[in-house]
Amino acid sequence: MAKKIIVIFTLIVLTICILIGGCSNPVEEELKTWKELVNILPKEKEKENEKENENESNNIPTDFVIEESIDVTLYFATSDKSDLKSEKRTITKVEGLGRKTMEELIEGPQSPEYVSVFPSGTSLLDINVKEDGLCIIDLSSEARFVNNANEEMLMISAIANTLCQFSTIDEVAFMIEGESVSAIGGFVDLSEPVSAE
Repeated sequence: MAKKIIVIFTLIVLTICILIGGCSNPVEEELKTWKELVNILPKEKEKENEKENENESNNIPTDFVIEESIDVTLYFATSDKSDLKSEKRTITKVEGLGRKTMEELIEGPQSPEYVSVFPSGTSLLDINVKEDGLCIIDLSSEARFVNNANEEMLMISAIANTLCQFSTIDEVAFMIEGESVSAIGGFVDLSEPVSAE
């Protein structure tokens, strides 16, 4: 009877071994292999990512846009405010080039030999270029604080000379705080638009 039990037990063990693919456990080996692959794959992915990053740093992105620039001439007063002098400046070429140029003019000169033609605190409120070549400039109320006719004339001439360098602008008319004016500081008649000198 003991022999029968041993034979039956041996047959059961052999049957189990045959059903699972032999006496060694290939499922465990297969799992070990998958675990190794899982560990290897992230390392391979990291290497691929490093190569992609290297390639990206060596190549210029397709959506990279090189900004165009343009040279403009701005007019500022000499230090004794007796005359206007030109100063070249390179600015980014934008759609509102007149506005950008006026903002540069109001910002003031880069050269220490020149001074701004605007009273302190003056800002550009609006600029409108008409199809007929008329440019309407709207300045803040600080522009009124010129000390004399010479300062007012320098400011008006600097604006007209700076803006009329563009082919789309022939004349400049002035507004203060959204109101049309016939004079800015009360010294120079601006009832008619002015052009570059």
